[in-house]
Amino acid sequence: WGNIHTAVQTASMGKTFTGTSLGLAVDRGMVKLDDWVWKTWTGEGELSHPHKYLNFGHHRKITWRHFANMMSGFPDIDLSRPDGEMGDRTYNFAQRPPGDEYVYSDGGMWRFTQALTKLWGKDLKQLMDEELLSHMDVPADRWGWMPAQYLHDNLQYPFWPGYGRYLDPPWEVDGHTVRAGPGWVVIGADDAARFGYLFLRNGRWGDKQLISREWVE
Repeated sequence: WGNIHTAVQTASMGKTFTGTSLGLAVDRGMVKLDDWVWKTWTGEGELSHPHKYLNFGHHRKITWRHFANMMSGFPDIDLSRPDGEMGDRTYNFAQRPPGDEYVYSDGGMWRFTQALTKLWGKDLKQLMDEELLSHMDVPADRWGWMPAQYLHDNLQYPFWPGYGRYLDPPWEVDGHTVRAGPGWVVIGADDAARFGYLFLRNGRWGDKQLISREWVE
């Protein structure tokens, strides 16, 4: 339908980049899937309300696996409700025990992204550039990933009132920009296809195993 090299906003495809950031950390032994997330980052003094802290309530039992599999207990977003600035209070905490059920939750993915930024100690776009895309002939200046604060302040879907307000501070963790992990990767179709091809080849690109076959499977 157009120039396949044109970088476009790809919405929830960014969730794949977020999950892959965890896979790279697991491969390197930085964390185990069933470790509690609060052991890495509680959000105390950074998140806006104590009930959001990851060592509070249901959050204490959230593991990295729960966040990756959308079983963290965070709710779905009701797009029929114009929550506006209340969106972060409504959607950004676990309202049921983790592991009980699968719920497609952008709020959960957002908290996952903040915790991953703490785990890696770097911007997740930088991570993707260094560990994967630069090895796949995709230069850093040919794709983007919207910072969460930009998305919060410049809503992308005006026909969904308040959508994006669930993204809440901190916008940086230890000085590193937190990307809009639930989505909003800006990339061309050809480069997005490279990322898909990496997974079709079980994490291998040329003669390099960029991410483990076990994670891809």
